[in-house]
Amino acid sequence: MNQDWTTMEKSGLLRCMRLSLGGMALTGLGLCSCMSTMVQDGYWNREPNGTVTKKPIYVFGGAISDLAIVFQSANARDESSIGGLLIFDFPLSLAADVVLLPLCIYEQIERTTWKEGEFIVRLGDPDKEVRSRAASALGQLEGTTQATVEALTKALDDENAGVRSTAIQALGWLGTRSAGVGPAIVRRLGDPDYSVRAMAAGTLGRIGADPSLVTPALIEALRDPEGQVRYRAVVALAKTGGDSQPVIEALQRALHDDYLSVREEAQRALEKLPSASTSSVPLQQ
Repeated sequence: MNQDWTTMEKSGLLRCMRLSLGGMALTGLGLCSCMSTMVQDGYWNREPNGTVTKKPIYVFGGAISDLAIVFQSANARDESSIGGLLIFDFPLSLAADVVLLPLCIYEQIERTTWKEGEFIVRLGDPDKEVRSRAASALGQLEGTTQATVEALTKALDDENAGVRSTAIQALGWLGTRSAGVGPAIVRRLGDPDYSVRAMAAGTLGRIGADPSLVTPALIEALRDPEGQVRYRAVVALAKTGGDSQPVIEALQRALHDDYLSVREEAQRALEKLPSASTSSVPLQQ
């Protein structure tokens, strides 16, 4: 009787230990997953080299194997059944939790010391993802010079539409420092990719470029076959077009657009123009 009770007591103790360790592992898994996700998101977005290594495999592989051990430990009748999982888990968890997470943090901090020169060079990288990330970083980097504007302007002619769009967006983030690039962005209103045209239209409303150049281009963009481009053009025109008669007429035509968002934005723009009369041109629902 005492032997059976001792056996049950040991079995219960071992099971309790397994569950406790499982709970600790699950808690650690959650923290590790959250931290690694946030750190790697920042690291991969900012890191311009764009080299896709095996770091995510180790990090998330270790997390998955940790989770498998938690469930196996909770349901196992003896410890031998989790031995194989422990052998498989150890290198992944060690790489994920002990080595790679601190390494990602270190590399992320180190990348914050990069200057515009390092990013400008990578605008010529053979990998389109590297070029796109470099363009995005240049748009957000503090203390950049005219060299950044010139490099991003050159990137407007990149062979990849995603890079062109990101370069336009980055120029928009630079604000009025990109005013002189207005003609180059206006040319992108004729880009074969509609996402580039839409980004160009939106950016023209933020950089303070010459209205005599921008306004006619945005009025013409209101005839674009893509609704997203027309919407961005209406928003930009409301910011930069003033209240000239051509602008008013273009916005009134937009009240009949096929897209509701375009019609609504045109209505709001006209309501802000004291010289515009919208009573005779009701919004088409």
